[in-house]
Amino acid sequence: MGICCIDEFDKMDESDRTAIHEVMEQQTVSIAKAGITTSLNARTAILAAANPRYGRYNRRADADAHVALQKNINLPAALLSRFDLLFLLLDEVDGDVDKALAAHVTYVHQKDTHPPLDFDPVPANLFRQYLSIAKHIVPYVPQELTAYIVEAYVDMRTRDKSRASATGGRSTLTARQLLSILRMAQGLARLKMEGEVTQADVDEAIRLVYVSKSSVMDSEAGDKPLDSDHVSRIWALIRDKGVTDRSSYVTMADAERIVTAAGFNKRHFEDFLSEYEALQIVSVNASRTRIDFVWTA
Repeated sequence: MGICCIDEFDKMDESDRTAIHEVMEQQTVSIAKAGITTSLNARTAILAAANPRYGRYNRRADADAHVALQKNINLPAALLSRFDLLFLLLDEVDGDVDKALAAHVTYVHQKDTHPPLDFDPVPANLFRQYLSIAKHIVPYVPQELTAYIVEAYVDMRTRDKSRASATGGRSTLTARQLLSILRMAQGLARLKMEGEVTQADVDEAIRLVYVSKSSVMDSEAGDKPLDSDHVSRIWALIRDKGVTDRSSYVTMADAERIVTAAGFNKRHFEDFLSEYEALQIVSVNASRTRIDFVWTA
């Protein structure tokens, strides 16, 4: 197992695309040279970077964000779908970021070295040793997490379908995302040198999938950034759950699952509880197992 980093991923010719597709789908590479035809293992993770087809990303290429991504990047949908995570990095105008970037580039140009750091980086050799040990750990998913993962996946599919119907787009979550969640949950456990996947690993994997999906969403099509008033958005999720169930409360487990599936982390959830309890809109019981709606009283 290893890591293969590819820059200018969109510049490959057709034969290279066919080869990389086999590597990502089958984890093998077929060769036919000097009269020898065989298939070799290629068990590696792929980290790739690609550029927009016309130099700048066109947000208005299509009303559907995922179609717009395919039109902007010279890569077939079949190949894009093989990646567990896709992040769209746009060069937005931001005075603070632009100033920091310009200062950094100028410093490196003048001094021929990076600016002094305010922390001690992990030595490269130590980091390589850590990864070498971690990659040999094969965490398993315990039986008690099966129902949780299934329910979370079904909930993600339902929400994605609702979003697609509301925006006129199409549902894009497939069983591949479920496999992505399982792979990343195992990877997170592996990074902690643990042999068993925990619910926290699954929750973080779900959050990563959602954040990746959100980064691709076209804001012109009506999707808000993930960090846009997260407290209000979490309240809307919790409230909708109560309305759907015709209940005056939501269990803490259900609330955490819904919030995680929507891409928020534990800090976002705690912010919501703190603010809305102070406003006396919700209340949490002493054992912290349920959230009651005060406004229904």
